[in-house]
Amino acid sequence: MPQTTKHNVLFVDDEPEILAALKDCLDPYQDAWQMHFAESCDDALAVLDRETIQVLITDLQMPGKDGAHLLAEARRRHPETARVIMSGFYDKDTALRLVCATHQYLPKPCETERLGNTISRIIRLREMLSSETLQRLVARIKSLPSPPVVYTQLMEELEKDEPELEKIGQVISRDPAMSSKILQLVNSAYFGLPREISHPSEATMFLGVDLIRGLVLMAHVFTQFDNAKMAMFSIDRLMEHCWLTGVFARSIATAEKLDSRHCDHAFIAGLLHDIGKLILMANLPQLYAEAVKLAETRKLPMSAAEAEVIGCNHAEMGAYLLGLWGLPDPVVEAVAFHNSPAECEEGECSVATVVFAASELEQLKDSMVGIKALSAASVQELERAEAMPFIERWWEITQRSLKRG
Repeated sequence: MPQTTKHNVLFVDDEPEILAALKDCLDPYQDAWQMHFAESCDDALAVLDRETIQVLITDLQMPGKDGAHLLAEARRRHPETARVIMSGFYDKDTALRLVCATHQYLPKPCETERLGNTISRIIRLREMLSSETLQRLVARIKSLPSPPVVYTQLMEELEKDEPELEKIGQVISRDPAMSSKILQLVNSAYFGLPREISHPSEATMFLGVDLIRGLVLMAHVFTQFDNAKMAMFSIDRLMEHCWLTGVFARSIATAEKLDSRHCDHAFIAGLLHDIGKLILMANLPQLYAEAVKLAETRKLPMSAAEAEVIGCNHAEMGAYLLGLWGLPDPVVEAVAFHNSPAECEEGECSVATVVFAASELEQLKDSMVGIKALSAASVQELERAEAMPFIERWWEITQRSLKRG
């Protein structure tokens, strides 16, 4: 039998006993991963320069050059490596410093199952987004949308050693149209902020950098495609759907007591989950129209029709773009699997499951019969994701969100 190629995973911690414990508890993964261990930033960089590392997991607080320095260097030298912080110390200032350098954050200590599942999902996501099928499709796309100037400047500020919230707000305020749109969204009743926000710096302070990044990208993407000729599709309706999906996903995640980062990721993934549709429609309008017709005539889910006609679905296309733009892996993963959340293997409250449910419930928002209007395919996917027992409660949560808005 041919030998399976192992994936290289690097663990970094200045305490040898912690590395030894990681090696012992992750023994079941020895057949799938080649594990490397380093006790300092310099040792870790030497491994990264010597081996092709798929996933880097590092402690944050280490003497000398800390985890933040390691992540920044790893990002500069080896941008293809997934970067994960595993630390018991993580506050808002630290999050601001690490928002560009890290893909995921894990608590320390971290349960073996959660750590193993996280690493496995990162590897699988990267394999999916680098598949030959997707690469062939991307080659056919005339042009992928580039991130807005505001976003690029935002990332430049975040990449500084000591980024400042005030300066981030100033960056956004330089673009009056973008600034106006962000303030309009932030002051929506859906956010329930204690008072009206009048400047992007205040918005950043209240919502945090991750949410602001998501809002900037949403406002930009839909504005960019405003004038695209998409006769079979309403851009305004899609924007409303994405906005409410983000709002609903955030409401569900909050009600299910997911941690604040998961709630933020649910909101961002909801906002951006369907941008792949815009890319496909703008670049492959005839094929997309054929996929729409196929979905209607054979009663197929849109993603299945897209895959049959185009060779790839809008979820994969959107995830690919968000990955290029450097959004957090949990957001990219949730977008990639928002039509098939059971594949995330995280149970009923994965971010992908929350986004899937939010999207389905948004489409029923005007229904007089509520969840009874769910399609058989939607019910089947919710059952696969172990979320069907929660859907009635989630429907009630989304209805309350609508009333607030």
